[in-house]
This record gives sequence, structure tokens and C-alpha cells, in this order.
Amino acid sequence: MTTQRPWPRWFAWTTVVSSSLLLFVALVNAVLNTANIASWLLLLLVAPMTLRRAVWSLKNQDKR
Repeated sequence: MTTQRPWPRWFAWTTVVSSSLLLFVALVNAVLNTANIASWLLLLLVAPMTLRRAVWSLKNQDKR
């Protein structure tokens, strides 16, 4: 298995901001729009994964 390289700092911060906003939108949409699950379920599943990878990249900038 190859080791993963961290993303560049600017890209990681952009991903942190956008993933946090998307996660917030998904949670608000889940509360307000419970009838249509397709409008928020994908965001609720994908946003935490990208947020986790971006935070990992920011923590491991010295490995770049």
C-alpha cells in the first residue's frame, strides 16, 4: 500500500471550508426537508469524508 501525500495547504483549507458548509446545509436540509431523502443524504455521507481528509492533510503538512 502506498502512503498518501497531504494536499497542499490552500487546497486543504478550501476543502475544510466547503465541506463544513456542505455538512451544515445537509443537516439543515435533513431537518427541514425530511420527505425528500435524496436531497440531503449524499451530502451527509460525503462531506464528513472530505472534511476528515482535509484535516488530516493540514495535520501532516510536514510529510509533504
